[in-house]
Amino acid sequence: MKPSGFLAGLAVGLLALAAFVMTSRCAAPAAPPLDQLHEAGWLQRALKLDEAQAKQIAALEGAYADAVSDCCANHCGARKKLGEAVFGAGRDPAKLEAMVTAMGKAQLESDLATVRHIQSVHALLTPEQQKKYEQLVTSCVCADCPHCSEHAEPEKR
Repeated sequence: MKPSGFLAGLAVGLLALAAFVMTSRCAAPAAPPLDQLHEAGWLQRALKLDEAQAKQIAALEGAYADAVSDCCANHCGARKKLGEAVFGAGRDPAKLEAMVTAMGKAQLESDLATVRHIQSVHALLTPEQQKKYEQLVTSCVCADCPHCSEHAEPEKR
């Protein structure tokens, strides 16, 4: 390898390393995943919950997890039926629409369970913890659509 080729390669490598270091140190911290907001242990650390709050939120988490699991089972069951029926012989548009409606209902129930859970947790917090929780929830739940920011805020279109 020529010395000039080696030096060029070395310079590119150093630039790449510098770019990596700069972006990793200067990038804004990512919002916590939505699942983390429903985890009592993570919330205890993030919000500095006392022991009583942590126990109450852990109990809420169990009920919430059961509700979402039921919704997921209903959604997946309806989606499986739809997948089997959508190209089947003698497919009935009314039945296909009913399957899509069942999927939508399961998603609605899951979203409502999430909203109720968020509100229940919020009610257990001190005013200072509430502010922090509101910021965490907003950064996760109300963030722009990962595929198209236009979907998150239709009024800006």
